[in-house]
Amino acid sequence: SQNDDKMKKLKFLALPLLGLFALNAASARIVEVAPGDDLRSALKQASAADTLLLKSGEYALSTQIVQTHDIVLLGEEGEKPVVHFTNFVLGTGARRLVLGNLHIIYDRKYLVYNAGESEVDIDEITLRGCIVNLNGENGASLVLNRSTAAKNRIGRITIDDCIVYNSHAPSHGVVNIGKESTVQLSSITLRNSTFADFVRGAVIVSAPMQDLKIDVENCTFYDINTSENSGAIFHAAGHVSMRIARSIFHLPGASPKFVDAGSGGRVEIVDSYRTDAQPRVRNPYGLKTLSGDARATFASATDDPLDGCTSYRIVDPALQEKGIGDPRWR
Repeated sequence: SQNDDKMKKLKFLALPLLGLFALNAASARIVEVAPGDDLRSALKQASAADTLLLKSGEYALSTQIVQTHDIVLLGEEGEKPVVHFTNFVLGTGARRLVLGNLHIIYDRKYLVYNAGESEVDIDEITLRGCIVNLNGENGASLVLNRSTAAKNRIGRITIDDCIVYNSHAPSHGVVNIGKESTVQLSSITLRNSTFADFVRGAVIVSAPMQDLKIDVENCTFYDINTSENSGAIFHAAGHVSMRIARSIFHLPGASPKFVDAGSGGRVEIVDSYRTDAQPRVRNPYGLKTLSGDARATFASATDDPLDGCTSYRIVDPALQEKGIGDPRWR
């Protein structure tokens, strides 16, 4: 199919997923799920120690999944299974939510969602080796928390070796924490990944954090803050430590703000660059400016990373040698 042809051109790290997400108990099982099986039932019946392994094909989860135990949902190695998700609602009975080697297509605005007074207590949310299509809902985000519950904690959020984009209306962010939220986060890690077509910033944490670490390494960000929103590409309130290394940005807004870490924030920018799409960026914190626009910087950039003609390969040999941006485009 045309979509299969696009996928063949995309590179993902050749890592054994079952080894990365080691089975976490002596009683753990690998439960295989094939197209046509009831994926919702399999998730419900799996124990907290089990790993669900999806065979290649297409799946649909048409209603919300309220997480009551650990979920490790992986696609078999090779062609990524396509899963049409609504969203996960986190609870207090699980340590982790892990999604690996999946092609995720949203049917709602958020993949992980909590609002109102829903309680949250989880150690880990991890996406590794995934394609995530936010699929046209204006304002869609990967993780959203607006819960005002007394118990509201998320440990680590990790996006590694992923492509996150929107095939229709631009999205709002990778992580979006509303100012009314009571959540406390420990860390947000974006690594070896590509993020494209975001109407606002990439990480928006408006609620004050007690001790949050944000680590961005070897990522490519294309068309971020397309609405010329006054918020920063990386915004975090409270006590925050932020490090952005070997990453590249195309920020098309008139005068975007790069980092807003608040009065309690510490920021380190290492070998990271932006195109010269605009004359200035506010709060650059050492973000370097290239001498060309997107067309001069990338081999063939568009908003759709899955388009077979798209390539965010950096054409400057010197930057290539430095290992800047998502490694899949080198």
